[in-house]
Amino acid sequence: LARRAKLWVYAASPLFNGNQMYAGITNDDGTPLFPQKYDKEKWKRAADAVKDILESEGLTVKSIRLGDAEIEEELTDEQRLSLARKLHDIGFELLDDPRSLLVEQIRIAVQQWVRMPVERPKLSDYLSRHLNKDYSTMSKLFSEVRGITIERFSILHRIEYVKELLCYSQLSTSEIAYRLGYSSPAHLSSQFKQVTGMTPKEFRELEKPGRTPLDAL
Repeated sequence: LARRAKLWVYAASPLFNGNQMYAGITNDDGTPLFPQKYDKEKWKRAADAVKDILESEGLTVKSIRLGDAEIEEELTDEQRLSLARKLHDIGFELLDDPRSLLVEQIRIAVQQWVRMPVERPKLSDYLSRHLNKDYSTMSKLFSEVRGITIERFSILHRIEYVKELLCYSQLSTSEIAYRLGYSSPAHLSSQFKQVTGMTPKEFRELEKPGRTPLDAL
């Protein structure tokens, strides 16, 4: 059930639900592996799972959005513990602390920035505009909570996206470099080897390439 819930969230997310960046990723017969049109029903399935749990605690749900649920009541300590356990059982995490919530928003925003189908703005500018927060404040908080800088976190996600394209598309290293906004194929190859210890070509030739789940980064 936890795996299914996580799949619901990722399938519903703009990262995979209607993201044009995946237009070239197909199976052997040419069928796209990721839908190119946004399907609101995918998010509904994930939202319904969370709504059921909130209502099981006698809570009144006002709204549910990706990464955010609003209720009318104040949570008691007993409800908070119960919700945390139930949400964890289906692959979710209760974030009612403002610091933790902002860190999660930063994490999601970085994923979206990495997979943007258009030319990317500077990451610091994107995060400041997207979250309406001072970047230096976000950077300090993220490092304190996650033990890694936002810049390093973005690099790791970028490399995972490169791995994904190397595994599931026929794009060349040059095409991948252009798609992900690298200054050159050499820059991509250098960063890829720094993180993985091998070149993109060597990775693509592996029988069972290693991948890191997005929620494990």
